[in-house]
Amino acid sequence: MVATHKFSNSHITVSGRLSADRLAELAHYVAENAGSTAKIRFEGSQAGTISYSIRSWVGASMMTFDVHITNQGDSASARSEIDMFKTTQQTMFFIPVTPKQLLGYSMYKRFMEGLALAVRAEDPNADVQIIEQPQFA
Repeated sequence: MVATHKFSNSHITVSGRLSADRLAELAHYVAENAGSTAKIRFEGSQAGTISYSIRSWVGASMMTFDVHITNQGDSASARSEIDMFKTTQQTMFFIPVTPKQLLGYSMYKRFMEGLALAVRAEDPNADVQIIEQPQFA
């Protein structure tokens, strides 16, 4: 069974009149400028997919996610997806005393919100949705 967390299916969807290249540029810009103690690092790209990781200040990977961009003629759409994540939970004598926390999620959420703002700034009519719906429905 694959590990899950209530926010492990969170994603952003974007569709509008921006080109695939411009969506990729905006994703890179947002990732590079979403600074705090954690960092979003570009891991590579291939045919319509850009991969990123969220790393702690000591360089440990906490989460990886992809941005899938689909070219639709003179416009494009994009969707993010969490690939790998780590969780933490405080325990006392092996008994959980706090809910599980999705490591790196605040940075991922900052990325989604930044991408939404950047896309809406260039295309006010774009359909941009941030979904934080729990995976178990």
